[in-house]
Formats: sequence, structure tokens, C-alpha cells
Amino acid sequence: MWSGSLQALIVFTSMLMAHTLHSFPQTFRVGKEDGEVTLTCSTQFQGTVTWRHDDDPVPASGYNVMSGHTLRLHGLDSEGSPGNYTCWGNDQLLDHSYLVLEEEEEEEEEDEEEGEEDEEGSSSVRLSCSAKTYSCSFHCIWRLTGYDVARVKHQRSEANGGSSWDLGTWMQDGFHFHLSDLSSPFTEEDRPIRLTAEALSGQRYKKQQLRFFLREIIEPDAPEIKDCVRTGDSLHVSVEPPSSWAKPHSYFPLEPEVEYEYKDDGKIERSMNLVIPKDITRLRVRARDPYFNSSWSKWTPWKKVKKGRKVNGQRKKSIRC
Repeated sequence: MWSGSLQALIVFTSMLMAHTLHSFPQTFRVGKEDGEVTLTCSTQFQGTVTWRHDDDPVPASGYNVMSGHTLRLHGLDSEGSPGNYTCWGNDQLLDHSYLVLEEEEEEEEEDEEEGEEDEEGSSSVRLSCSAKTYSCSFHCIWRLTGYDVARVKHQRSEANGGSSWDLGTWMQDGFHFHLSDLSSPFTEEDRPIRLTAEALSGQRYKKQQLRFFLREIIEPDAPEIKDCVRTGDSLHVSVEPPSSWAKPHSYFPLEPEVEYEYKDDGKIERSMNLVIPKDITRLRVRARDPYFNSSWSKWTPWKKVKKGRKVNGQRKKSIRC
């Protein structure tokens, strides 16, 4: 009678043999093209151990060297080497290890241009992160195709050991991760976040690393246009931070920029000053952290500028926008 743990191992092994992964195997090894790797059968079994690759016996040869409970594979290649390796004793399954071949590791800085093209003109794989505010949570996306599963972990220093692995959610544009950092938003960052990402398919393994300070990946939500007040030939635009932005706003200020369209010729201009010409038809705003020159937020939707209604024969200074 099979034990419960061994039955689970058999079920998981059958999924691995299909070479479509839904999670990271508990045990997997990473090799390199034309390299070698040693697999170990972790068992208390004392007899002769045999090996299978997926459902086929592994013959002893110069490329497959068996010694005790180990199997050393030489001359790895992407066509025949990856897959599930199981070890057996007396026709009983003892252990398994999944073998994949590694793609070249990449390490990126967060200030690189997104979608930067390489020398051959193809867009590089992009791992990027952003945060809406200094709330110590952030979002990462790995624009990666051809892989079944992906996961990330992060840490501030070697001493704290870092987070546990977070499994990504696949969406149309890549794997998405929602992560948390335990640092206080009121504490100055002295060490960057180090992010490690791994992806796995039935044959391939990919690893990328990213280093950044939380302040470097801030991208606020769009601010809110409160009102517009006409003063002479000018229009004073009042803007408030988004509800998601950190408080107090005196400690976490946002710097707005307004874009507007002239009524007469349709010319569009921008200004960091919220006092703009009054003869415009519409406007919109965006904002950023002024201290660290963060990424700009998205623009608000265009707002039409309308004249105020007359009250007791007088035009109101407040303009709807």
C-alpha cells in the first residue's frame, strides 16, 4: 500500500511528465546547455537504484553516469535533457527531481528605458515595478512569454533573509505580482530593495534581478481637479492629490502640471504654474513627487471649461471645469 506522501508524489510526477507546470516543483535542478548536473535520489533505501527520464529508463553511458544514489548527466541539451527524473528501488518510486536548462541571467536597473531594444532590434524582456504611494506596497510586472509559472522574492539586506516566494498571476501582458515592504514610509531609505524573479516552463528556467529604492518607482494615481476660479485674465486651477496618496500632504507633497487648449486656435500648452490663461476650452492635470522627480501620474480626463452662470445679473467667478 502506498503512503499518502508517496501517492501525492506520484500524482505530481504525472503532471510533470506532461511538461506543463502549474506551480514550482518542490525539487528542481537547473543546468546549462552543454554543461553537466548531478541528481541525487534522497531516500533511505539501501538497494540498487535505477533512474527514469519522464517514462523512459535512463541507460548507463558516458553521458549518464550512475553511482550509488546519484546520477550525473553530461552534455546537457535543450532537446533531450529537460524533464522529470525519477529514481526507483524494487519497482517502487523513491524520489524525483525536475531538470530545466537556464537562460542567461539578467540584472536590470529600474531607471532603464522600458522596452529598450537590443542590437538586433527585438524588445528585451522587461521586469519592472511601480508604487502608487509611500505605503510600502508595490506592484511588479514581468513581461515574459513562453513560461508556465513565475515567482519573486525581495529583501532590503542580506541580514533580514528577505520575503518568501510570491507566485505571479498571469495576465495578457505578463506575470503580475503585488508585494509589500515592511519599511516605514517616514524613514529614509538607506538600502535598495533587491528583487529576484524566477520563471519556469517544462524545459526552461529564467532568472532576473532588479534593484531599486521605493522612491525611485513612485508613480502616483492621477490627481483631482477641484475647481477653477477666474481672476482678471487668468484662471486659477485648484488641484488635490489622489485619495491613494500618502498623508499628511504637507510631508508628502505632489507637484502638478496642467495642460490646456486655447479657444481660438486650438493650440495646446503646458504649465507647472496653476495660474493659466482664461481663454481656453479644456484642461487636464497630472502630478509627481517633486523631491525625487518621480514618474508622472497619468493625466486626468480632459475637462471642459465653461463660463459660470449669471446670478442676479452678475457672472460668477467660479468656472466649471
